[in-house]
Amino acid sequence: RYADSDEGPFALTDLLELVAGRVPLLIEIKSRPRYSVDQSCERVMEALSGYRGLHAVMSFDPRVARWLRRHTPETLRGLVMREDEHGHTQQAWQRHLALWIAKPDFMAYHVAALPNRFAADLRSYGMPLLTWTVDSPERLAIARTHADAPIAEGRGLP
Repeated sequence: RYADSDEGPFALTDLLELVAGRVPLLIEIKSRPRYSVDQSCERVMEALSGYRGLHAVMSFDPRVARWLRRHTPETLRGLVMREDEHGHTQQAWQRHLALWIAKPDFMAYHVAALPNRFAADLRSYGMPLLTWTVDSPERLAIARTHADAPIAEGRGLP
């Protein structure tokens, strides 16, 4: 449930029914230690079976993109990355390892880490680069300069 509310998030199947393919969806799978990536991926893909709208799936966890590549290679898969004290990819070797494990179709990079050489190099090699969370006009300007698409909300909406 949301704070101070009886409301909660939509179940993915309900959201897919509501959207009905009218807009593209970017679905993020969360994970944490001792969490079954396989089970999460299976459930998301089960919900998406038969869905005809444009969609992609992404995660901070490179095992998600690896699972998708092995089990549903037609699914567009992304790797979410950040480089601050909260991220799992703080060091260059961690970023390279995550990229090697995931082999994603696109990257979603934290806007506060842009510009940086790693993201710029990926982009120059043809890797589409999204950036999150773009929530201000200033961050939108960064996204427009250093990424291919913003993941935006509020005042950061283009």
